[in-house]
Amino acid sequence: MKTKKKLNIVRFAPRGKNSFIESVTARVNNYFQQNHISPYANAAMWVKTVVMLLLYFVPYLLMVTGVAGGNA
Repeated sequence: MKTKKKLNIVRFAPRGKNSFIESVTARVNNYFQQNHISPYANAAMWVKTVVMLLLYFVPYLLMVTGVAGGNA
């Protein structure tokens, strides 16, 4: 008869003065403030995102509409 191993559940410390999440959030926010950068994407990231979405959707739309299907 095989015995089942009980999995250990990972538990994080509750929110409070020294909790992990507050510490990381404060340090990340401090980094952005010290370097005078936005925590959101800059213009270059928006351009990359648009290009990547176009690289995905334009060929799909061309295939669906039959323009790039080669069935002329």
